[in-house]
Amino acid sequence: MQQLSAEHSSAPTSMREYEIGGKKYTVVSHYVGKKNVDNVLREIAVKRAYSDMENPA
Repeated sequence: MQQLSAEHSSAPTSMREYEIGGKKYTVVSHYVGKKNVDNVLREIAVKRAYSDMENPA
């Protein structure tokens, strides 16, 4: 983790706070290169769906 941090320490970042369901979350984005947003969002959605199926509310 420290190696990744050192590699990307000069990359531009942004920080935003979100409140979801009464809990505050801080998201720090590191802009280190091009990403395929479609693939990233699909991967996050699939992980979330599996998590929701394993732990129904």
